[in-house]
Amino acid sequence: MAAENPFPASSAGQSSNACATDSTEGAPVETGNSANYVEEVIKQLQLQQTLQGGDNINSNNSQQGLIPASANQEGKVKPTRDLILSSWSKELHNDFDKDFLLHGIEFGFDIVDSSDIPSNIQAKNHPSANPSGPLYVKAHDQVLTEIENNNYIFADATPKIISPMGVIPKPGGGVRLIHDCSRPVGFAVNEFAGEPSKQIFQTLDEATKLVTPNCYMAKVDLKSAYRSVGISKASQQVTGFRWTFPNGKEFTFFDRKLPFGSKLAPGIFHRLSQAVRRMMSQRGFTIVAYLDDFFISYASQPNLVAQTV
Repeated sequence: MAAENPFPASSAGQSSNACATDSTEGAPVETGNSANYVEEVIKQLQLQQTLQGGDNINSNNSQQGLIPASANQEGKVKPTRDLILSSWSKELHNDFDKDFLLHGIEFGFDIVDSSDIPSNIQAKNHPSANPSGPLYVKAHDQVLTEIENNNYIFADATPKIISPMGVIPKPGGGVRLIHDCSRPVGFAVNEFAGEPSKQIFQTLDEATKLVTPNCYMAKVDLKSAYRSVGISKASQQVTGFRWTFPNGKEFTFFDRKLPFGSKLAPGIFHRLSQAVRRMMSQRGFTIVAYLDDFFISYASQPNLVAQTV
């Protein structure tokens, strides 16, 4: 099956040039996948990797404003792997939820349920995502990683919805990028998503029932779990956002993975993690799964290790 272009052709009067610019309240914004700014991103990625190797940025690079001298020293988020269809097909052979899950894994999950979505919906980023914000350096480092992992894609045409980005701190000194799917009010991504399906989440009571005297316990937290889950081509039309680089240039991207901000994302990932729980149950292991957190308890340490590997 031929790959579908994630964005429709530009309408009459709009430029489809790969180096086209849009205007947002009088400020030109580059939207095309031109060689110039792709080269610039590659340059920033190289600088990022140099930083994480412990080298210092030379004064010339700092003066050019490509990346601030106080760049994140924690290291990049590890690249995530896409869900492997063949593996899930084998595991879900007799699973009651296999049709939904396998369709989503193969073609991407939908975070909107309407094809009748107007175009040219745009909102500015939250102050936390601005270059002057205290979390910007770490956030920009994460944006570069998402580009490198092929999650954030340069938009050749303007996405239907450009949502505001936000940044919040995480325990341990990291940051989380928030794709605010609730803005702008009246035309936000979540307003075209319909209502989430009813889900039954596992509880703390279920976890405590696994605990016995002198047992061994473990908690497994999937890092950047949403970033392994692809979204459909139709949904990629509404995951646009803009990001300002340290040198002041602003570029337009779309996200091809499940964004942290979609109201349908928790339900989608819940169904994936519950499928993993059922896979473990078929192997004789009882676990509690709550979104991307897994709780495991067993009477002996070797059996606990066998479950967590």
